[in-house]
Amino acid sequence: KTPVFGCEIERDYLGSWGSNFEVDLTTAMLDTIKTMHTKEIKSKKEIKRKNVFMRDSSLNNHGCEWITYPQSYKEYKKNINNYNLALELFKKSNFGNSDNVGNHIHINRSYFGNAHKLGACKLALLFARFWGEFVAIAKRNSTSYTRKPAHTENDNIFDLVEKSIRAENDHSVAINTQHDNTIEFRLWSGIDTGADLLLYLDITQSVATFAKKKSVDTCQKCKFTDVLVYLNDKSEHLAEIKKRLNDKGITKHDAKIEALKGGAECV
Repeated sequence: KTPVFGCEIERDYLGSWGSNFEVDLTTAMLDTIKTMHTKEIKSKKEIKRKNVFMRDSSLNNHGCEWITYPQSYKEYKKNINNYNLALELFKKSNFGNSDNVGNHIHINRSYFGNAHKLGACKLALLFARFWGEFVAIAKRNSTSYTRKPAHTENDNIFDLVEKSIRAENDHSVAINTQHDNTIEFRLWSGIDTGADLLLYLDITQSVATFAKKKSVDTCQKCKFTDVLVYLNDKSEHLAEIKKRLNDKGITKHDAKIEALKGGAECV
């Protein structure tokens, strides 16, 4: 009933070519482990289970992906101060954001039950319909790593499903369905703070909850602000969403967003 999320927090290497990359990488990883888990980890086995770091060929020197332990939005929020500190320690070790950096969020397919393939189809449809809005919020333009889904509001159910089946062989679509146990949201940009992480997690959960509860027909006809109804932290995140939309010249949702902030429900 409650979705869980695993994040791929990409960190690009910002040190010079003369820097000691391996030392910086080792320091960043160890500092992250100590920050996130010192009080609870009792064995090396636990450290390996709860901390995964990978190299990424799309980043300088193959950079680093910090892959978080799958958990609920509530758990991320509870530990957000540790995430803030870990991100600062990454910066001290010359790892941070660049134009190539993304923040990929995986949601468990089991959240959608046996209808997980249809759930992925509706997620792709919503992202395609409101692509401009999501790109503005993500602060990241469409790239070869985050392409717009092919779904449209005029597709019938068979067309939508066929497009999702084709996308299962394409890792670069913004809603990536290649993974057996998760659906991956690839559009979000790299994060600087824990607040950025919570914003993207909250939007991901809101869109996923909408897709789970609503029919394909509703997903084809709904308004963008309807998708935001299920945000956990409406007051702070709606304000940031409105700001990011306005920065890109998108103001048509302002009134509905203000209504949502006041507790009103969208139709």
